[in-house]
Amino acid sequence: MKIYLTVLLTLVFSHAVHSQTSFIDGCVRDSAGNVMKDATVLVFKSDSLEAGTVTDKKGCFTLRLDTGSYILRITRLGFLEHVENVSLASPAGKSLSAIVLKKAPYELSEVTVTDKNFEAELNKSVFKISSRVKKSAIDALQVLSSVPALRVNPYEKSVTLVDTGSSIVMVNNIRRNSNYLLAIQPENIERVEIIRSPGARYGDLDGIINVVTKRLSTVKAVM
Repeated sequence: MKIYLTVLLTLVFSHAVHSQTSFIDGCVRDSAGNVMKDATVLVFKSDSLEAGTVTDKKGCFTLRLDTGSYILRITRLGFLEHVENVSLASPAGKSLSAIVLKKAPYELSEVTVTDKNFEAELNKSVFKISSRVKKSAIDALQVLSSVPALRVNPYEKSVTLVDTGSSIVMVNNIRRNSNYLLAIQPENIERVEIIRSPGARYGDLDGIINVVTKRLSTVKAVM
């Protein structure tokens, strides 16, 4: 009985250790020391994309991950891809030393990084929502909380971009409030588009969160 209990406790403890949440952060510069904002940061485990974001105005990023071993890939138009292995052994996380992107020796066309659930261009990231996430979610906020680049506050019913000063939420390219967002059924959300530095048209806005639904007719929302 004691042996059985010891083995059981060991298994429980081992599972708890392996499922601990950690983080990785760092800052990206070019060879001259200039800040590299809007660089695409992707974290893979084997061939599976685990998380993704883009660097902020200071060229920095933070990603929340479970403890384990990962492959970090950082890309930006006109620069060579940076790839390195990262091991997160504890919840204390890991801050990477300065990451330097080297200028490409040849001209590159616009880079697009694609995964079955993620797509990244120069200043736009697209997160496709899996059927598993939609089936387990009780509302749209819970769906959006699965997107690594978003910070969701269920109590304030707010959605903002991680490491971004100001952002707005749109549904099918139209600005909407939280009541509209909450009225969307989880199964109707197809993908989430994140646009960084959207341009002069939006003033000093740092980013746009655009929730794209399968079709407008399926969305019954309250203005």
